[in-house]
Order: sequence, then structure tokens, then C-alpha cells
Amino acid sequence: MNIDQLFCIFGGFFTLLAARSNWNWFWNHPKAKGVLSLCRGKKGARIFYSILGIFLIALGIKGF
Repeated sequence: MNIDQLFCIFGGFFTLLAARSNWNWFWNHPKAKGVLSLCRGKKGARIFYSILGIFLIALGIKGF
């Protein structure tokens, strides 16, 4: 397992954890606010970030 795969796995776990939590510092970031408006609120953004986290973890496990 190389460093790129580990980066994807840890990034996926962080994204999944951020989607499941209610961290103000994460959800108040300007880029997260853009996703919030695109996904029509925090519920849609949490679903989007959950799917993104699962995708990153799977990509890290499978490899590029």
C-alpha cells in the first residue's frame, strides 16, 4: 500500500466523520458553504460528503 492509497483512506475517514458530525469549523468553511447551497441544506450536504467519504475509502483500498 503506497502513500496515495493511505491519503485516500484517511481523507475518506475524515470526510465521513465530518459528514456524520456537526463540527462548526467544518460546516462554516466557505467551500463547505458552497456545497451546502448546491445540496439544498446541511442534510443534502451530509449525504454528499458521506458518499464522497465512502468513495475515497473504496478508492484507497482498491488502488488507482
